[in-house]
Amino acid sequence: MAKQFELEKQMNSLDTIIEKLESDELPLESQLLEYENGMKIIKECRDYIEKTEQKIIDLSK
Repeated sequence: MAKQFELEKQMNSLDTIIEKLESDELPLESQLLEYENGMKIIKECRDYIEKTEQKIIDLSK
């Protein structure tokens, strides 16, 4: 069974990443990894939102 996407959980993960990056306590390499992870999460969220919008449009017809 496919894992269900949880938008709220992903948004909370992004908040955590932002807090880490804003703290200036991470070494540069760790900051880069956090940034890459954040960008990956953002892409997944955008894809999920676009698919959900399309479902709503299709159901509205």
